[in-house]
Amino acid sequence: MMLTVQRPVGLGCCVTINAAFLQEIKESNSQIWESLAQLRAVSRFPCSTDAEVNQWVQRLTEFRRQLSMEFALEETYGYISNAVQQHIFMGVDPVETLRQHKDLYVFLIDVCEQAEQSQYVGTALRDFENLVCAFQEFDAVLSKHEAIEAEMIRCGLGLRKSLV
Repeated sequence: MMLTVQRPVGLGCCVTINAAFLQEIKESNSQIWESLAQLRAVSRFPCSTDAEVNQWVQRLTEFRRQLSMEFALEETYGYISNAVQQHIFMGVDPVETLRQHKDLYVFLIDVCEQAEQSQYVGTALRDFENLVCAFQEFDAVLSKHEAIEAEMIRCGLGLRKSLV
């Protein structure tokens, strides 16, 4: 089902996942996924007024707050640091998916700062297409990350055999 790596005590940190908790965290926080769906929907069409762009930027910054909380919960309850055994699911080391949280959050901060800067200087409507492109790049990376975590959860729960 999964590859188990045992490291002698003191020779580095092992990280594994608590698949049940990680799944529960993802399923119980529907607001973040609704926010993401709203951002995706608005991003498909050009905004025609400053008010529409400002609302999108407000949603984006609210999503940043929600993602911060989601990652904090996942890292606290869904990932187990200093584990005696490390389970590598389908060839993916949980240390890598855990590290992706920081990269994703920094990416989203950059997108939000670009959007807020455009609002501040009054060019948000003009810059909306570029802001959407930046958001869509972030969204693509987030989607890949979420797919990997979902597969790790399925393997961890025994719903799918690991392809290690």
